[in-house]
Amino acid sequence: MENLRVDGIHNISGGEYRRVQIDGIARCEGDISAESVDVDGIFRCSGNVETGSLDCDGIMNIEGNIRAQKVDIDGIVSVKGGTKIESREIFCDGVIKINGEISADRIEADGCISAREIVGEYIHIHSHGQWFMNFIGIARSRISLIEATTIELRGVVAQTVNGRDVVIGPGCRIGNIDCSGVLRISKKAKVAQISGDHRREDM
Repeated sequence: MENLRVDGIHNISGGEYRRVQIDGIARCEGDISAESVDVDGIFRCSGNVETGSLDCDGIMNIEGNIRAQKVDIDGIVSVKGGTKIESREIFCDGVIKINGEISADRIEADGCISAREIVGEYIHIHSHGQWFMNFIGIARSRISLIEATTIELRGVVAQTVNGRDVVIGPGCRIGNIDCSGVLRISKKAKVAQISGDHRREDM
């Protein structure tokens, strides 16, 4: 397998690569598979992206699904045609937008996430509302369903949160919480309904 590096403006074909480095503007027709994908520029792909490591400091627009061992997002990743981002670990200080599911053992986000569903073992989302997130219309993370063993949220709007140990921090607006362990809710958060055999603790 060969390495692929784009510094200017190029159309690339799908296929298998060792390392993909996008510093310019690239469009890929079809699926792409690589040991690592690094995006510092703009990358548009009409198919699926499968990689060991995905690191995006730029902008990615994907029309398929993303599957990786590790995902690190400091830029913007938008999945428009696909329905799933799947990884062992996801770290996001930027923006993730998907009209589908995000699935990972560990998800840590200090940026903003817009998704229909997030599922994992440990989910930590603290949305701060940076200026560029407000600029693109995502002031807070908005997720329909969040489901995990351990959940920590701040500045998140969600319809349903299901977990064992759940912390709902300031700025959250939650419709329903089903908790089976320890539940902590900030006085600066709004929760409509609470269910489950849980123990309530003060924050």
